[in-house]
Amino acid sequence: MRIKLLRLYSSPEIFKPIDFTDGINLIMGEKVEDESVKKGKKTNGVGKSMCIEFINFCLLKKTSDSRVSKIPLDKFMEDTQIILDLEINSNYIKITRTKQKPDNPTIVKDGVETEFSSIEDANQYLKELLFSNVENATLGFREFLGPFVRDEESEYKDILSCYDLSKRIPPSVKPHAFLFGFDISIINGIEKLFKEIEKVNTHKLQLQKSLTENKTRKIRDVKAVLNSLNDDLRKIDTALESFKTNEAYEVMQEDLGKIQLEIENLRARQTALKYELRKVKSFPSLEVIKRKEIEIIYEQFKSGLGEIVSKSIDEVVGFKEKIDEFQKRLLVEKVASLEEELDIVTTKLQNLENSKVDKLKVIDQKGVLKDIKNGYAIYHQKRDSYSYLQNTYEAYDKADSDWKKLRLEKDQMFLKLDAQIFDARTIIGNFNDTIVEIHSYIMDSNEASFDIKTVNESKSKQILSFDMRIDDDGSHSIDRTKVFIYDLALLFNEYTNKRHPKFLIHDNIFDVDQDTLIKSLNYLSRKESQKFQYILTLNRDKIENEEQSKLLELDIKEHRVANFTKKDRFLYGDKYSEV
Repeated sequence: MRIKLLRLYSSPEIFKPIDFTDGINLIMGEKVEDESVKKGKKTNGVGKSMCIEFINFCLLKKTSDSRVSKIPLDKFMEDTQIILDLEINSNYIKITRTKQKPDNPTIVKDGVETEFSSIEDANQYLKELLFSNVENATLGFREFLGPFVRDEESEYKDILSCYDLSKRIPPSVKPHAFLFGFDISIINGIEKLFKEIEKVNTHKLQLQKSLTENKTRKIRDVKAVLNSLNDDLRKIDTALESFKTNEAYEVMQEDLGKIQLEIENLRARQTALKYELRKVKSFPSLEVIKRKEIEIIYEQFKSGLGEIVSKSIDEVVGFKEKIDEFQKRLLVEKVASLEEELDIVTTKLQNLENSKVDKLKVIDQKGVLKDIKNGYAIYHQKRDSYSYLQNTYEAYDKADSDWKKLRLEKDQMFLKLDAQIFDARTIIGNFNDTIVEIHSYIMDSNEASFDIKTVNESKSKQILSFDMRIDDDGSHSIDRTKVFIYDLALLFNEYTNKRHPKFLIHDNIFDVDQDTLIKSLNYLSRKESQKFQYILTLNRDKIENEEQSKLLELDIKEHRVANFTKKDRFLYGDKYSEV
């Protein structure tokens, strides 16, 4: 299996074409020797990462995740073609993509050009080319590329995390497991089972909440409730059947129904009248104001208004008494009216109840059931409750059974995965040795380890744990070093190399101390006899002192395939801001 980049270019030309070779390919950020160039000594922001983005763009990275779409039109017209020549398993491929139609890439193979209607179809095409010699390969093309073209915004924090951290994309263990020879269909099966288990368990918990009336009773008590309801239904059904056989049933049924309806209406009116009567009687009594207090207020107004006030105090007091009397009369009349209507309603109710009793006496069934309307209402209510509870319980029972079956199936799949780990113990042990060997060279320590274990937990999304430890891991620079060592171990280990594309890109990975940086580059230079392609972005100012003092074994000039400066950036023209 092999991916090899050959050339990155554009039409029309908006950047210098870049030719890639086997081995180490350095994309350098260089200083500007011209003193007239402002910030000429700076090597950041010259386009190294954008160059990698263009490679990624041609390798079918999602448009929404690509910085290419944010380049302004005056730097990158929509119809400009970005072209990547490469080999996939010795097949010469040309991939062309534009910002105008990013989801319709064109791929040329053996002189045959195909424009794809979707990015998914193009991914499927490249997947079939890449895995042509692998049976039952279930990895997507872009999914597989994750560990080999890590996003710079992943910050190289973890060996499994390959994507922009802000995207919150869960890391996938499948590309890594594939390199160790695992059957990816088992991992896919476990992932599918986890989703089904979660779905069934959510449904089961909803049913359980309903059955237990929001946990106010135990689920084991539901059967007893069902038995009790079933017994009530049997008794009521027997009573109703007995009631229907009486000869008086047909004659009295209609009358009883009308009487019952009128009784219910009158009861409602009776309740309303009682409520209104209580409200009226609850009105507070009229406040009694003493004559002396009225006189004081009267004199205050009279002294302020002079001749405008011509009424005597006696006339004022008399007027207030007339108002009070009128209010009292209104309340008394209202109470009397309500009480009179209430008496009439109560009398009617009593008469109807007496009539109902008289009619029911004709069809009395020894106290078993005397009210056909209420009897049927109770029967239907209990029947509905029983049916709902029974159906819900049966659904819960099925969900619980399905949940247990799925968990058992998942555990069996994990046993298969554990068996694969056992079978791969030689590969894992050998890979551990490679990790220790690289760590010993770069970090001057053998305190490193690697192991793979299963993670049989519903909340975990990894399924497999790739546990790698190195000396003093946990800090920003050490995490980056850990990722570098792991990626190189995958590339150079005799077992994982068999399924590796022999292709790796690291963009700005070396935010580390100088000693680690130089030893990492020196280790790479010692591996050039092997068949691989490694693309690295690097700033000259990070290695120029060691280069001059001959501490750096890697020949920078020989391996440099592109160099950018503040004066000569990746994209032609002046600096721009992404939109």
